[in-house]
Amino acid sequence: MESEEALVRNRNPSEITGLLKADKTRLKWISWYVIVQCITVFIGVATILHCFWKPNDGTYELEILARIMYLYDTNACEKTRSFRKVQNILFSNNTFGYNIIPIKNKQAAVNVVTKLSGLTRTYMKFSLGLHVFWFVSAILLHALINVRNMKVMKIVLKTFRFVTMTVVVFDVCMAIVYIADIQQSLTKAMIIRYSGWGMTPSQIMNPDSFGGWVPIMASALWLRGGIFFINLYLVRFVKLMIQKIRGKEVKSRISKLCNVPFPEATSQREDGGALYYRAGQYHKF
Repeated sequence: MESEEALVRNRNPSEITGLLKADKTRLKWISWYVIVQCITVFIGVATILHCFWKPNDGTYELEILARIMYLYDTNACEKTRSFRKVQNILFSNNTFGYNIIPIKNKQAAVNVVTKLSGLTRTYMKFSLGLHVFWFVSAILLHALINVRNMKVMKIVLKTFRFVTMTVVVFDVCMAIVYIADIQQSLTKAMIIRYSGWGMTPSQIMNPDSFGGWVPIMASALWLRGGIFFINLYLVRFVKLMIQKIRGKEVKSRISKLCNVPFPEATSQREDGGALYYRAGQYHKF
């Protein structure tokens, strides 16, 4: 039985056929790989948006610091908290005859300002929308993998490659943003103060030790560890597939331009000993 490559060589060169079986297999694995990535991101984003990472539930120091610094947005997950331990400042309402409006006593309220966790929540929402597009493009790639219309396949591959490149660039930008937060996390106490927490959790044994591991880990998570480099390879591989389809299209156009049907001869002529040929043929008449 002839191989698929041999069958492709024996076909009419002007006919644009589908992708080879090996390329289809690779693209199927790529689509499943992206789908699994997107589902994992969906689960992770859902835990942050639904306030799963409460700092009081943490066990290890770096885990608690990561929850405080990035994963738990108090402003979104809780209301402004009033602490009974904070004493009200009492002002006298005696105006001593002056036309002055007395100061009213109000309950002291302390709000935990979680700037970085609030930004993380915003970034996660944007990443969620981006991964939805990536998920849909991977589904389309898997569904249309056997299509024989190369124009449709080229559009699908271009869309998938564009979304993948966008995800890669976004991850790099977020990794740079988060690694810059090491300026506010040189010590564990700096993380707690910069995050707006009024007290140090009891699990933090040495507040003056180095705390920059938290933004380093966050930056590595945005780069997805070693998976980031595999995503770069996906962009390269899909580009090669698009170039292969373009090569087939160029070959088809050249074949149609060169193999023009020749008209039949209307008469045969003999001019002495000269032989006449029709243009493009090698059989005399």
